[in-house]
Amino acid sequence: MPTKRILVIQTAFLGDLLLTVPLFKYLRTKFPNCEISLVCRKGFGSLLKDCQLVEKIYEIQKKDKASYKAALQALSSWEFDLLLSPHESLTSALFARKVKAKTKIGFRSWWNFAFFGERIRKEKSLPDALRQMSLLQEHDPTLKKQLQDFRRQDLEWPRQGKRQLSPVPEWASPQATFSSSFSSLQEKHQLPARFICLFPGSVWKTKQWTEAGFIEVGQKLSQEGHFILVMGGPGEEELAQRIAQQIPNSKSLAGQTSLQESLSLLARASVVITNDSAGQHMAALVQAATVSIFGPTVLDFGYRPWNSKAIVVERKGLGCRPCGKHGHHKCPIGTHECMKSIQAAEVLKAVHEWTAPSQSL
Repeated sequence: MPTKRILVIQTAFLGDLLLTVPLFKYLRTKFPNCEISLVCRKGFGSLLKDCQLVEKIYEIQKKDKASYKAALQALSSWEFDLLLSPHESLTSALFARKVKAKTKIGFRSWWNFAFFGERIRKEKSLPDALRQMSLLQEHDPTLKKQLQDFRRQDLEWPRQGKRQLSPVPEWASPQATFSSSFSSLQEKHQLPARFICLFPGSVWKTKQWTEAGFIEVGQKLSQEGHFILVMGGPGEEELAQRIAQQIPNSKSLAGQTSLQESLSLLARASVVITNDSAGQHMAALVQAATVSIFGPTVLDFGYRPWNSKAIVVERKGLGCRPCGKHGHHKCPIGTHECMKSIQAAEVLKAVHEWTAPSQSL
């Protein structure tokens, strides 16, 4: 497939975009001299450009027709050799149809035959990072076999009784390089060399573990001598500050760092404790040891922490779980038992698997 220009359309939330990093790294390897462009949500593209995964970014604002029109106008000067759309919405498909490209590949749906020249069946048994890479499996027999081999390995993991998730294969690593320096952040925010990070927020309220749970875990880890850094994005400042105020030897940096700066901090974290949200996917980019707390969502959806150093804490056996692919803003049955029933002791036990002396962090 002679390829000089590639366009990837991924306009989902930050966590989903970060799961696209292995696809970008694969494209870099398979097409080393091509120019890669990205269509994504406003504010996210600079991170992938800084990591040297893409050359050009075209950002849109969800539900803002003018931003889509402006992006299409900017793209109209180019014809792409390859267009990939991991994002499956009708809006993304309509966008893709208006872009000039020799080959257009998307996931197969009953309605999208008129939008993509090639449609790939989405393998639900694969983690999402690999599902996105599978868009190119029909053009690369080696990749197709690697995906099949990992599927067999990953399906065996739950039967082995292990808490740590199966390791990420090197050929699908999300580990990225970035330019932000920790030393300047350390001086600016008066931080120690090592710390434990808490990400208590989420776009979806039902995916947030309880404030009391984060506070109790933070307090006990502080008593053990750890400095606690509470992190989050814009809009999560008050939540992070409330939690940090009740944890000795802690600080909130929610809303105070760029995505690149956040990665620099996570690279120094002993452990990252997070909900099933962007925090776990950011930690994966630096392969920081992670404890992810799952509530309304389940690993079977494929959105596991794409990290070789990850443990998931969840409440199994609930008849109401899962209640949706993304979670909700309010528990559908009003109990939020999937999160409220998870005790701080369970999360601490997982954290101690990473902080024990035998673990190399």
